[in-house]
Amino acid sequence: MTDTTTEQTRKHIKFRSEFFVPPYGYSSKFKDPQELNNAIEQLYSIFERQLEHKGGNGLGLRRVSAPLILPTGRGLNDDLAGWQNKVTGSSPVAGNFEVPNSLAKWKRKKLFELGLKPGQGIYTVMNAIRPDEDVLDNTHSLFVDQYDCEKVINPKNRTLDYLYKTITQIADSIYQTQEELQKQYPRLEGVDTKPIEFVSTDDLQKMRMFRNCSPKEIENWITREKGTVFITGIGGGKWDDRAPDYDDWTLNGDLLVYSNVLGRAVELLSGGIRVDAQTLEKQLRNSGVWDKKKNLEYNKNVFDETYPQTIGWGLGKSRLCMALLDKLHIGEIQSSVWDEKTRDTAEKHNIHLL
Repeated sequence: MTDTTTEQTRKHIKFRSEFFVPPYGYSSKFKDPQELNNAIEQLYSIFERQLEHKGGNGLGLRRVSAPLILPTGRGLNDDLAGWQNKVTGSSPVAGNFEVPNSLAKWKRKKLFELGLKPGQGIYTVMNAIRPDEDVLDNTHSLFVDQYDCEKVINPKNRTLDYLYKTITQIADSIYQTQEELQKQYPRLEGVDTKPIEFVSTDDLQKMRMFRNCSPKEIENWITREKGTVFITGIGGGKWDDRAPDYDDWTLNGDLLVYSNVLGRAVELLSGGIRVDAQTLEKQLRNSGVWDKKKNLEYNKNVFDETYPQTIGWGLGKSRLCMALLDKLHIGEIQSSVWDEKTRDTAEKHNIHLL
């Protein structure tokens, strides 16, 4: 079941199916389904070793088990842009629960429970359902799977420099994964491995050449020109919506790569340095939800500094596979539910959706 406001909310959403087939045609580089499955398993194995690696630019994360459901009313779930409904349920014993939209806040609580110190962190594999996803296309599905990662930091590291260093480490992990994978499958093109381009939303919006462009149009242009790009300063009505109670909107961003298969940018990661007490209050007030959220258990633990200062991110598992395995549609990587138009288009172009 979903929240009782679901049908009312859906009336205000314009649902679109935008299955896009490149004009130059598309043919999977994996003709054998078993070979594709093996490549996906190899990719995940290699990337998870990169997440766990401690030497050099390694992230040194330890794996933990992810919850499939969270208790309702404690503020542990991610509200995303604020209008999406959650998949919910009720137990006669345990009470109301909900499927997580992401584990941004749950991970911070987990770091506190584990007693981890600055520089130590965790990763987990999150599976979620987002029933109000307003676009179903090559990279958007009702089913969301991602690597959710979180590290404890010193308060002095609440800086853009520290954020950039961490994002660079993540990009290196992606590049290393691609390098190992291409030894086995040299026909793969993957992503451009240029050094990351860091740019803020403020700087992009000030450029005259982008004056009449949407954020998506700008992302497509800059990734095509620069390769891997990290765009900072997202939330609070700028660029894209973000919930006010996990990322610091001045210290967060999205990691984008350019897909030659799709001919456009693909967002692989979203995250940043998390709110401290001062930032949390400011963002809750600016979002008009101070009275509604100030007494939630999670937020109270941020205000009284029970939870440590952290940096965290979610990186799409299936999107990572799409980017490194030269795939056209996320349905070639994960099993989900699609509309009739998408299924018919895929069948017409000999694209196998799982």
